[in-house]
Amino acid sequence: MLVLEKGHYRARIAETPDDVAAAQTLRHDCFGLNHAHGLDQDAFDDLCEHMLVEDAETSDLICCYRIMHLNSGDDITRSYSAQYYNLSALQSYQGKLVEMGRFCIDPACNDPDVLRIAWGAMTQYVDHNDVSRQWRWIYGTGSNDGRVCNPGRLCGKRT
Repeated sequence: MLVLEKGHYRARIAETPDDVAAAQTLRHDCFGLNHAHGLDQDAFDDLCEHMLVEDAETSDLICCYRIMHLNSGDDITRSYSAQYYNLSALQSYQGKLVEMGRFCIDPACNDPDVLRIAWGAMTQYVDHNDVSRQWRWIYGTGSNDGRVCNPGRLCGKRT
């Protein structure tokens, strides 16, 4: 099991259906979509690994994202991003790809260390799975609701 612990947080790959359901609940809360049963779930969930960032003391889920492996550009059309973007230029790519998506952080969390450990976990995942040698592309989509963000919100929050 891939685990990264730093300070108050622990990152790990989901291991159970309950882990995935917790990620789907957090995504629902973050993205505000009106999905049945309070879960942001789709067919891609079964095709992906799910990275979870939790409070190390309480095990409360604070951040999550999912990771999908594609064998080559021929598979690009089955990715989440391909629903929204024309990725046909990548179809001729013969190397492996990794899609990172549905990244979200609990809106009540203002600690920049959560983002740091989430990216640190992705770095560890890349190293652990030898992604840099086997997979040459890591890509994904970004989501926002169109509101103006406050880039200074996290200034001075370092610990």
